[in-house]
Amino acid sequence: MTGTLTYTGKSGPGLTLTATVFPDVTDLDYQFDKGVVRVTYGTPSKITYLDLTAEVTITMTIASGVVTSTIST
Repeated sequence: MTGTLTYTGKSGPGLTLTATVFPDVTDLDYQFDKGVVRVTYGTPSKITYLDLTAEVTITMTIASGVVTSTIST
C-alpha cells in the first residue's frame, strides 16, 4: 500500500516547502532523535529528509485503503 504526504516546513538550511505533495510514499521513518522524517516515495524510489521541530503537527489517516499523511509546522 502506498500513500501521499503533504509537507509544510523546513527541508534544509534556509529551505522551506509549503504544501508540497510527495506521491506514492512507501515509507515514513520518523527519526525523532535526529529531528527528521525520512520519506521514501516515487517510482523509482527516492529518499528525502524533512525537518521535524518541537512545533510540528503530524496527522495520518487511513480510509478505504488510502493512506494520507500531513506534516506541518
